[in-house]
Amino acid sequence: MAVSAVDQITSFLRVHLGPETAAVFLYISKNSKSPLQMIMQQFRLPSEKVSFFPAENLAHSSSLRLLKYFEKSSPSLAFETMSTNNQVLQMVQQCLTLLLTHDLLILSRRKDSAIEYSINWAQVRVLNRAPAFLCLTRTQLGHAAELVIEELLYSGRLGLLACLATVAKRLAEEDEASSSAAAAPAAVDPGLRALNAFASLLELRFIQRRGSVVPPLPVADNSGCGSGGRLEDDDEFEDDDVIGSSKIYRVEKPFAPLSRAEREAALRHIRESLGPAVKLSNESLEPPAKRPRVAAETTSVADARRPEEAAQEFSANAQQLRFRWRDSILTRAAASVLGAQASRVLAAMLDIVDERVRLGHAQSAESEVLAHADIVAQLAASAAGDARSGLDQHLSSLAEDGFIERQSGAAGGQFRILFRRAIFSLTRQSVAAVIRQRLGDKAVRVFNALSEEPNLTQAELESHVLIGGRDCKELLYRLLVDGFVHCAELSRAADFMNPRPNTAYYLFHVNLEQTTRKLLLNMHAYQDRLLTRRLAEVATNRRLLDKRQRVKELLKNLDAQISAADSAGNSDASAELSEQRAQAAQLLTPPEREQLETLKRSRTALRAGELLLEENIFLYELFLEFASQHN
Repeated sequence: MAVSAVDQITSFLRVHLGPETAAVFLYISKNSKSPLQMIMQQFRLPSEKVSFFPAENLAHSSSLRLLKYFEKSSPSLAFETMSTNNQVLQMVQQCLTLLLTHDLLILSRRKDSAIEYSINWAQVRVLNRAPAFLCLTRTQLGHAAELVIEELLYSGRLGLLACLATVAKRLAEEDEASSSAAAAPAAVDPGLRALNAFASLLELRFIQRRGSVVPPLPVADNSGCGSGGRLEDDDEFEDDDVIGSSKIYRVEKPFAPLSRAEREAALRHIRESLGPAVKLSNESLEPPAKRPRVAAETTSVADARRPEEAAQEFSANAQQLRFRWRDSILTRAAASVLGAQASRVLAAMLDIVDERVRLGHAQSAESEVLAHADIVAQLAASAAGDARSGLDQHLSSLAEDGFIERQSGAAGGQFRILFRRAIFSLTRQSVAAVIRQRLGDKAVRVFNALSEEPNLTQAELESHVLIGGRDCKELLYRLLVDGFVHCAELSRAADFMNPRPNTAYYLFHVNLEQTTRKLLLNMHAYQDRLLTRRLAEVATNRRLLDKRQRVKELLKNLDAQISAADSAGNSDASAELSEQRAQAAQLLTPPEREQLETLKRSRTALRAGELLLEENIFLYELFLEFASQHN
């Protein structure tokens, strides 16, 4: 794991979860597996007084509540100001609980029954890719679904009621702001929008049901002597239960759709939190027709929800988000090369595979066989018009470009999606784009020739790419220096241990895996620089940004007062408030507004660059995964 990812996640934890949690995470990341005693010794506690926490004390606390607790504390770490061991133990307990809630820790047990903590690096990459996942969700499912995924990604795990109440509140605030600007009320109920988005995400497996039970820690002795790091009941902690970050009860159906009782309870909770604006209607409580209905549904929420269902929480399904991101990369590549209609055909085939086997197909290099009739049916269900028009031509084009493969010609044809081949082709094109930017089009011709026919001499390469000897030699040298091309030396002399230049063959080839690894390290460094620059620009213009925020709040308050005066029929007060609002709007001078606009454009460009880099990093990681499977 690159150091940059550790630094970025540490900054994320420091901002969202507090400096204490970031300190615990950073220490565990430096020590691959750290028992709790080592963590406590790091914060200057006597080793003989270190003891474990009782398991019942590790109750889940929401990230927002813990964040408020840290905000009230001093800016410096709370560990520095605490005087007793119990206070430090309680703080470390809260930090560990919060890291477990976000699936950032993996638990294991040593031979002496002491529990060790290590970093779940897969989840670190998930948090690092949260902006890309949010952009993907917004593109495919809309703004409400993006807010749901955002809450679950940045909160770790949330209950259904808490998640929907927060999302509905944000949607209501956005609708209020847009309706006040457009002078028209919002047409769609925010509560129903949040609930429908949540149900769609659960159906598409973007989110999953999780248990809310915190993994047990060794029980402490109240006398302060400790328990020797042993569990009170060894059966509560099994090796096969150490998966991800927690030991929880088995969720039989992690992707089961929301029942009528859950939808009813969610809408009731939203109505209580937002007020009478949200209305419960029998039509809104019905699940969509395409989802299976839950048997034995009752109207009583208390009777319908079992104890384990009440304890369930939801989290983002990072694996499915990752696979959907891969599918979106393939469809966009098909659209840029073959056109929009071919991209829709490929998207329909990906939807069929995802619907049939969901997570199973993503681990393999090829999909299952798809029949021509299934592709036609999927296109007819997803798009308007004649699904058969031009379908065979688009399938042939996709097969020629390596996205799919025709298995047989029976019944219109059977096809298979070639994930590995498509990712390899896209990676090679990405590397060629980097070479074109650095060295020009002639260097790309040399790189492509060596990719198709490796182990060529310089003379053979000159005849293939039709470039003069001097230019070809210079391009080969620059490609060798940058690591895009590699050279193998074969001696034709008797003394092959000490060959001379005139008695050796020099064969050039492309090692795409080695080149990709080098570019991957460079992209991590570039991503760090972009993040550092964006944060530096925000810090430099902090005073101006704070002033803009104060002006916005002042204008919002004056707008509310003007609306109240107009509704009361007080024209004099309304005119006076309007004049005050005009004066408040001029608090930001034209140079300051221009500076804010420049800052906005710069931050937008930097964020776009970070997203593009993250997509290339994801593509290269997929390539390396497939390459390791192939080897």
